[in-house]
Amino acid sequence: MSKGLPKRYYQFKLIFFYLLGIIAFCFTSCSATKASKNNASKAYIKKYMDKEAFEIQRTVKDCKVERIGDSIKVTFVNEVFFDVDQYTIKDTAVPTVNKLVGIIKKYAKTYNVVQGHTDNSGDEAYNFSLSFKRAEEVKHYLVNNGIGADRINAYGVGDTQPVASNTTENGRAKNRRVLVWITSDHALKEEAVAKTQ
Repeated sequence: MSKGLPKRYYQFKLIFFYLLGIIAFCFTSCSATKASKNNASKAYIKKYMDKEAFEIQRTVKDCKVERIGDSIKVTFVNEVFFDVDQYTIKDTAVPTVNKLVGIIKKYAKTYNVVQGHTDNSGDEAYNFSLSFKRAEEVKHYLVNNGIGADRINAYGVGDTQPVASNTTENGRAKNRRVLVWITSDHALKEEAVAKTQ
């Protein structure tokens, strides 16, 4: 203790640093708790989406199911749904689409985006139009079979996002596809927070 400074000064200094330590501990503890709750919410959503993806893979044939981040990507080659240069869903595709409808209804806390793709056989405007009409056709089918229109969006991208070379018939066939992206909606996120608090 140096001369001239009252004993109280050192007591206040000690109390100040003690309180500062408590505040730092609380801040660190609160941050860790918040991160833990956030991780629990993400795990809850992941489990929900994993279950839906597994059910689609097990039930719906003629599709490829992938988990990408918090989303499910379901890919159908167009031959499953549509005849060449057509956008009306084929009768033979109805059982497949109905199985997907049933699962989307069951997992009601999701938002769905239908995305149409083409190869580069036609001109650009035609490809965009055809891809959009195919995506809209799938959307309308889902809505007409009980999926809320507010849960679905649809758009076409033409031949702008190929997954294979357009120089071979096999590659063009892979590029002619419909994707259904399924992601968690606001209700699932709120439920995850409520259940993990």
